Amino acid sequence: MPIVQRYLVIFLLTLLASAKAMAAGEIEISFTPTLDATYENGEVITYSIEVRNTTISTISDVTVTNAIWDVMSGSNKAFSSINITDTHTLGTNAGTYSSSNSNLNVTGANLLPLGRITYQIEATVADDAAENIVLGNTEVKGTVSGTETTFTNSTTITFTPAEYDYILEASVSPSEYNVGGTLTYSLKATNNGSYAVKGLDIEQNFASLTGQKIDGSTGDAFSNVSISAVASSGSKAGTFATTGDLSVVDAEISVGGYITYTVEATVAADLVSDIDTQASSTTRAGTVDSNALSTPPADPDVELEHTLNSTSPYLINGEVNFELKVSNNGGAIAHNYHVKQNIKDLVSRNGLANDLSPSYNNTDVDGNPFSTWDITVSSIGSNSLSDYQGSSKTDVDFDDTVSIYPRESITYQIKATLTPVTIGTLQGFTASVTDESGSLVESASI
Repeated sequence: MPIVQRYLVIFLLTLLASAKAMAAGEIEISFTPTLDATYENGEVITYSIEVRNTTISTISDVTVTNAIWDVMSGSNKAFSSINITDTHTLGTNAGTYSSSNSNLNVTGANLLPLGRITYQIEATVADDAAENIVLGNTEVKGTVSGTETTFTNSTTITFTPAEYDYILEASVSPSEYNVGGTLTYSLKATNNGSYAVKGLDIEQNFASLTGQKIDGSTGDAFSNVSISAVASSGSKAGTFATTGDLSVVDAEISVGGYITYTVEATVAADLVSDIDTQASSTTRAGTVDSNALSTPPADPDVELEHTLNSTSPYLINGEVNFELKVSNNGGAIAHNYHVKQNIKDLVSRNGLANDLSPSYNNTDVDGNPFSTWDITVSSIGSNSLSDYQGSSKTDVDFDDTVSIYPRESITYQIKATLTPVTIGTLQGFTASVTDESGSLVESASI
């Protein structure tokens, strides 16, 4: 074969091989964006899939599949809505597909030589999406030179949830309560992060709080609760009832923003225990709690009056009368206080023959000057309680457990009978009031 013909054959074979290679070339599938990113709930993720014909031949009967509507974020659907549009080069047909709330399932598309179709997907992230969202895995089929060929791109891109950084700060004023008074609670949610906090739910008990009542039973801590809120620009206080417990649904805090919830609560008229409450919040990122609040009752203002009503000289076997009055001038209940008088332990050392024991010698000079006594609650406030109330107590060690309501009092009458051997001056009578812990509150001596 002449050399010219040989070179011509080689050229034709090379051209034919190139043509076959181009005819059998792959469809190229690419995505935008190409780098991992962050998502926010309720925001739109824009995701593009480009299908490009790299050959000089038309590719017909093209199908494109991407299951974007089925994508999950943890156990929840990733998207609440999807909208799909397309752009394409002149003469290329983008095919038929559902444009909303559906997977991308394209049929009947055609790609002219070097043609391109871009499917643009706008996906709104669901409010309850909480974990990573992974997109990708597109499959394209098309007829190339009469043969159906499948092309895939298994590349994925991961959208991670935006990190939430917020705090809950709780306070109450005043720091101690009076029964029937008002406590003002404040709960402030502040966003210190770079992304808006969305889907914020908050719970804090108020109306459902219970505590110990003056009679020892359990009852509501508050008789009335009123709730309001103030939010910074761009923030939303969410949905909540203006009475009852604080129960907020779907609040939102803008970047650098805050929400302040104010609760006005009226303390029950018969409450004696501490009031404990704490707020807890949840978002798709987890739980954040506030600082705990504990509000004790205010200290009662207790006054003690101890009076000897018998002022004339006494006679043996005669009667001596005392009056004891305990008043609460404060705003909180003096609960489980003890009122005492030392009549049982009183010892007179100011005369002879005070001891009734049969010693009959010079040692019987000390003893209790009374042979018997009766203690009676002569008056008591309508809301106050006394263990001695209702009947006289005879020859007991005077130690009455009381709960004295604000601006009420308890008055005792003590009638004591002197022994037949009592002589000398009667003195050293001491009354006292101690609180529930046993600490001395007031004392008076006569």
